[in-house]
Amino acid sequence: MVKKEKRIDALVNVAGVSLAKTISDTTEEEYKNLLEVNALGQFRLAKVVVPYMKENKAGNIINIISLNGLVSLPNFGAYCASKFAASALGVSLDYEVRSFGVRVTNIFPGAIERKSGGESNMPHRPLREKYKLFRILLPFTKDEKIADVVMNILDTSDPPNRVIVGMDAKLTNLIY
Repeated sequence: MVKKEKRIDALVNVAGVSLAKTISDTTEEEYKNLLEVNALGQFRLAKVVVPYMKENKAGNIINIISLNGLVSLPNFGAYCASKFAASALGVSLDYEVRSFGVRVTNIFPGAIERKSGGESNMPHRPLREKYKLFRILLPFTKDEKIADVVMNILDTSDPPNRVIVGMDAKLTNLIY
């Protein structure tokens, strides 16, 4: 594609894996896998596209991070650490490439609605499963909302380096 078009205009890093376990129950292999996908994958893709974007003096890199890249929560310590790493990478990269016309935006969605509709496999029972009020006040973030945010960023000449999506993520960000 690059050989034909001679440019890369956008990269959306959306790959990610999750893990709901206490840190003491998380194996080293599970932690390495989280870092491999959530942080190193983003790093590797940036290394590939940034030279093309800098050469063309334009480009957008959008990283779908997580609410857990803003705040660490119990039973998600290893996952949060991988998302904090991804967040820090995106912020630093934005500072490094901005003068070349390249922008990096980290999107922090709240809990994303699962299509399966089944109960979670977490070591605790989430508030949304326990209490209907939390499902009403803090609805899950829909994939479509995240896609709309991505499209808006791509349509903006000077996108922000941080976007928080979902009532739960916004509320958590205010508290912490």
